[in-house]
Amino acid sequence: MALKVTYIERPTDPLQLLPFMGLHLIALRDGLPDWGGQLIAISDKAHIRKYSGEIAEFSLTETVFKCVQAK
Repeated sequence: MALKVTYIERPTDPLQLLPFMGLHLIALRDGLPDWGGQLIAISDKAHIRKYSGEIAEFSLTETVFKCVQAK
């Protein structure tokens, strides 16, 4: 199975993340551990829920997001 990796670098418009709603998204932040889970909401921040239920918010303009999907 081939994988498609998409990086969204510090989006300035929340609509840039809309195609990834409900998918597994990884927040990559300088000097901090990666955070991955399901993208559940978008405002001026991305709201990501880990599969354990824990939710975190990430500033769009300060975070690089990574999405890995099966082709």
